[in-house]
Amino acid sequence: MGDRALLRNQLTRAWEHAVADYNARLLNTERDLQFRFAAALRDQFQSNAVSRGKRRRLYLEPELVRRSDGARRYPDVAICDEGERIIGLVELKYTPRVGPIIDKDVQSLKWYLDAEVSFLPERYLGPIAAPGQHQVAHDAVLCWAGIYANDGTGARLRDAADAVSLPANSFLQLHALTHPELHAMTRLLD
Repeated sequence: MGDRALLRNQLTRAWEHAVADYNARLLNTERDLQFRFAAALRDQFQSNAVSRGKRRRLYLEPELVRRSDGARRYPDVAICDEGERIIGLVELKYTPRVGPIIDKDVQSLKWYLDAEVSFLPERYLGPIAAPGQHQVAHDAVLCWAGIYANDGTGARLRDAADAVSLPANSFLQLHALTHPELHAMTRLLD
């Protein structure tokens, strides 16, 4: 699996912008975090698109379906490349007063790696694009990002990822630790 350094860098920079918005008291919910993070990520894609020639498309909470049994999951953010492969999936957590529950998110990240997982964006009105399913790329970046109270989650997150055999080179952790008397402190772990 490749490391997708450009995408990892863009995710990290977008996270830094989202944490700055938290510090500026512009975030109050996980939905706010999702919006601010996606907007910052879109800006990263646009600023790098000219120099790198790469186009990206973002989907918020797309429905991913496993063909074998029809099971469904909804990542916070899915990132597709020009060929419409899913090259990045992000799970976000916003629990600034307590530590997050991480096991479900790690299980979801592992589930997304299933080669039979895909999604087809649906539209109800307007022009219909040629049908096609978006498959998860074998080297997709699987990202967990959270704003939460410092409770040792970073170490537990890596242990949980190891427990489900999540490939280390596809997994990206982005943390912002909160404290009653301080702004969130961004801490990047990989």
